[in-house]
Amino acid sequence: MSAPALRQPKMLNIVRKPPVNVQCFSDDQSVILTLKDCRKLVISSDSYHGILMAGNMYKCVFCGSEMELDNKLKEAHKNLMTHKRCLERYPHLEDFSENLIRKLSNDSLYCSLCNVVMTTTAATRHVTTETHKDQLEKAEIKATTYKPI
Repeated sequence: MSAPALRQPKMLNIVRKPPVNVQCFSDDQSVILTLKDCRKLVISSDSYHGILMAGNMYKCVFCGSEMELDNKLKEAHKNLMTHKRCLERYPHLEDFSENLIRKLSNDSLYCSLCNVVMTTTAATRHVTTETHKDQLEKAEIKATTYKPI
């Protein structure tokens, strides 16, 4: 029995990802991450790429770029080689394995699940919040039901 033809997600080449295995697939809206323990998580492409909405603009937390509220500009930014190199410089931290926390600087971290920036001192408290736990659970549930468009 053959499966229906679906558009295959693009393969992202990510060099260093301590808590996440090499397999990382993406379509325009979601990213599938495989953790070292073989669990899968599905998060939004914007969260994975560090794109936040700041007022009436998009902002990339990794590159520091600001863009107008235009999805074409946002998607173009995600595909820039300079942005992809920035992502490689900010791997997910081993200490927060399944929580998908990245270190931005000595005093700030970024949560790819919740799409928020926090101080390093708030990280342990953040991963215990109901909001973060809900996002983690949603990412796990999406992984069991997700079918790329």
